[in-house]
Amino acid sequence: MLYFVFICTLSGCSHLSIGKISYLVGKKQDDKIGSLKQSTFYEVRKQLFDKYPSIFSGRIDTVYFMEKYEIEDASYYGIIWTKTDTVSYSLFANNIKLDTKKPFTDKAISLISTWDIITIRNEERKYPNSSIIVYVARANVAGNKYQIDTLKMKDLIFER
Repeated sequence: MLYFVFICTLSGCSHLSIGKISYLVGKKQDDKIGSLKQSTFYEVRKQLFDKYPSIFSGRIDTVYFMEKYEIEDASYYGIIWTKTDTVSYSLFANNIKLDTKKPFTDKAISLISTWDIITIRNEERKYPNSSIIVYVARANVAGNKYQIDTLKMKDLIFER
């Protein structure tokens, strides 16, 4: 038994939950409540994890968050992914649900997965009329240590 505890201590058996990672991302994001936007993205994610506690229940090494708020229908849309899992969700009229359709294109998700900021900014320039701001975060996790990078960008409306 002592041997197992020692091995776990050395190998980092403890890990951050998706809820804790989401909280840390929320602290780093410049996401504010406004006159129309009634919740932060962290609050929306908290509703998601409260309603669906089994999503992302395993060990996470890198997780990506991509989220937007659309004023036209007062809805929140997001996608969270790791190497092995992807969850798309939406919140409308205080009802959070999992979605089968991704709220962003595969190309946009792929760009975020590479975290190539120069290419992302170059793609943004192709859509000067896009008024929707997308909040993006990448969290690299090793045991209880983490690094969080955040980015605000225009919605890259390729083809949907």
